[in-house]
Amino acid sequence: MTFGFRINSIAALIAGLFVLASPATASTVALDIQGPQDGYESLGPDTLPLAASDGAAATFSLNADLTNAAFSFDLFCFTPTGCSGLAYLTQSPVGPTGSIAGLKAVSAIVGTGLTTTSLTPFSGLDLTAGIYSLVIEMTVGHSAWVGSQSPVMAGDGRATHLSSWLIPLDDGNYFPTSAVVPLTSYTLQYTITADPVSAAVPLPPAGLLLLGAVGAMSVLRNKRRKA
Repeated sequence: MTFGFRINSIAALIAGLFVLASPATASTVALDIQGPQDGYESLGPDTLPLAASDGAAATFSLNADLTNAAFSFDLFCFTPTGCSGLAYLTQSPVGPTGSIAGLKAVSAIVGTGLTTTSLTPFSGLDLTAGIYSLVIEMTVGHSAWVGSQSPVMAGDGRATHLSSWLIPLDDGNYFPTSAVVPLTSYTLQYTITADPVSAAVPLPPAGLLLLGAVGAMSVLRNKRRKA
């Protein structure tokens, strides 16, 4: 009985080692830009006389591969009836050098009139390391991507904010990347959450020794039974 209990205990210990050796992922904040929401820039289609720009963009660098990535930001609508448009994710910085080849995803966005709406246009994305831009184009209503004059940035180093941009009404070409004006008075707020892409941890040497020990003890146990 004692011998069998020892065998079972060692087997349980080895099972625990294999659990430790398996990949482990947990959703964490890769980049979070917050602070007082005191930055606003007029956005909207060129049919609005108050609109200064067609859209806005935040460019950032992913320093590691990410899985299950989600992006969120706040949109304020000055139009009582609400506002709407499109969100783009491009694997490139915004600007004339970008092309549709860098487009990763597109999603519709809708904001409620005269209030701030929290949006999550993208989720569940697998992204490789590189430079990306989160871009919005407003097609209905007068709105603004909320920013901060005193941004507070937090993260774990897997994502780094590079710049905030406005996209003029007269961009004229492929929208997310054709023309930009840098934002200098404030930083656009947004959050990137994601899981790290991690490889399985190898079984430690102690685990291999235990495997060998269990094998030897099994042989010994069989010999005793035959005796």
